[in-house]
Amino acid sequence: MIRPEHHGAAVIIPAAGAGLRLGGTKKQFRLIGGKPLLVQTALPFERHTQIDAIVIAAARDEVDDVARMCRDHGVSKVVSVVPGGEMRQESVRAGLASLDSSIEIVLTHDAVRPFVSADEIDLLLSMLADHPAAVLAAPVTDTLCRASGEYVSERVDRDGIFKLLTPQAFRRDVLELGHERAAREQKTYTDEVTLVKAIGVDVALVPCSSPNLKITTPADWEQAVWMWPAWEARESRNAER
Repeated sequence: MIRPEHHGAAVIIPAAGAGLRLGGTKKQFRLIGGKPLLVQTALPFERHTQIDAIVIAAARDEVDDVARMCRDHGVSKVVSVVPGGEMRQESVRAGLASLDSSIEIVLTHDAVRPFVSADEIDLLLSMLADHPAAVLAAPVTDTLCRASGEYVSERVDRDGIFKLLTPQAFRRDVLELGHERAAREQKTYTDEVTLVKAIGVDVALVPCSSPNLKITTPADWEQAVWMWPAWEARESRNAER
């Protein structure tokens, strides 16, 4: 297990998006379990003994509000709230640049994925003892097909197919190299695994055991609200062990 006294670890949470698909109040600030969604997303890292720092990339006009919100809800590991960019890549890069030099391990996590367990964070960190990068992933269980226009063309074999989730974890130097190459070549990637794969880095898969729902649509929000009481009770029991 990677211990913080040997390798400082931080998580960057990009939260500068507009969240238009959900509508109404920006999803990061909607209340779930009595707290803003962004706070609930940060709390598993706040409580984790291996995580030393949290950095949030917020919309430029929301930086002060996010910092205040985190303080009000006891998220004390937030060392900075930085202005994010229009794209996730810009936000993560801004967060990375703000980290103290003592941080050698960097996780990235979606602002709207509150269902992540301490055990999964443990597994990701432990994988970095032998691998430069690791990602939570879930095997695809649905039947897949390739389309031809509006018709089913052919079945796609799902064997060995995974959904990449977050958190994603990296040795800091690897993530910095990926961002430097992307900036130099003016390329944009949708997530950090894809970004470091572009420089030839092997990324270890860590099986996901939690629901790990990403809240994007109104249906996702309804599902998350329904799931939350059972999830909160489970995490409270685990914390007491």
